[in-house]
Amino acid sequence: MTRSQWAELNLPAARSIHAAMIEAGVPALDAWPRLGQAVDIARRTGRDLAEVLAETRLADPLDPGTVQAEIEQVSAEAGTTAEATAAAIGAEPELNAPSALATLTEAGVLAFDALLLPGGRGVCAELGADAEVGRVLRLLHAAGRPIGALGQGPAALLAAGPRPDGHWWFEGHRLTALSNDEARQLPGAAEATEPESALKQAGALFEEGPGSWTAHLVTDRELLTGQNPESAGPVAHALLTRLGLPGCPPPAAPAPPARGGQLPETLGGRLAHHLGHRDLDSALALFDPAATVCLEPLGLDGPVRTVGRSFLGQLLHAFPDLRLRPRSGFAGDGAEVLELSIGGTQFAAFLGAPEQRRHIEFRTAWVLDHDGERITAWDARWCHGLLLRELGVQHTALPEPIEVPA
Repeated sequence: MTRSQWAELNLPAARSIHAAMIEAGVPALDAWPRLGQAVDIARRTGRDLAEVLAETRLADPLDPGTVQAEIEQVSAEAGTTAEATAAAIGAEPELNAPSALATLTEAGVLAFDALLLPGGRGVCAELGADAEVGRVLRLLHAAGRPIGALGQGPAALLAAGPRPDGHWWFEGHRLTALSNDEARQLPGAAEATEPESALKQAGALFEEGPGSWTAHLVTDRELLTGQNPESAGPVAHALLTRLGLPGCPPPAAPAPPARGGQLPETLGGRLAHHLGHRDLDSALALFDPAATVCLEPLGLDGPVRTVGRSFLGQLLHAFPDLRLRPRSGFAGDGAEVLELSIGGTQFAAFLGAPEQRRHIEFRTAWVLDHDGERITAWDARWCHGLLLRELGVQHTALPEPIEVPA
């Protein structure tokens, strides 16, 4: 979130308004999409969230006065926290006279008990290629000192470079960082600011939390990483605990994700579950024998047993670590809508793109018709332009349907 979005658009109040809507009787599955629509309008147009909600009535039954009261309370709490933080920093001489890394000898680096890499776009864009940051990381890593990193901060770990055997110093480490989904929600987002993809391609074992913008901590050996700003408390607690500091209270329990995270207990959820476990036969068994599929972005439609099997088979073959993460969904009588993020490392040709061994991720929406027991029709849609950009190709090579006996 940019400074102007925080101070001028009042977007941080969205969570408090969301809670107030639920308390006023709005179903949780309805409150968040409505509020998310208002946030998108405010972010896109540069208008105050309160003004957008007053005009669109997306926060009904909350009246404008109640919305404004929630905003003022969040603003007051943020101001109090900011003043206390500024006072604490001002009281620490070391924080007001930092040393240049280039002036630190090896002994000077090892005099530090731990390292904390903060988040922010500058860390991701600059420190990941900084030679002095790489030197410090290698020394502390070899000494087994705790290294904490938050949000986009883990991208700075790339500065450590390769070991003598040619592999990255942190290859095979479990860690987290700002996810691609979260990075793409930032203003002016660009591929260069997606730490998840960069860390995966370097050899990290990336672990994403159950939902965007919710606290998530991953610890592995000396590394302690947090996914986003909401993870600051858990990272700080883990780092202080690792240093053996007494009286360190546990962080507050994170709020549950507003949406997404777990696959629903529906036909669509079971379909995504089987595909995520690379069980194509079980996935196809959920369809009626006469079920049809429409892959509109590819211009393909036909029987699931041929067109669907061919497309899904090529998807599983190209991405052996395929992961399907739900973002939102709705299930009604005879129909289901499921929004998913699909990602994995491309180890084989797919839709005209040769093997790249890099992480690809795209978002898709599935509309599934069913009779209560079997899926009768499957309509899959995604932004094909974004997928082509991810694959690095300009034209799509369509999969050839394979006739499979009934």
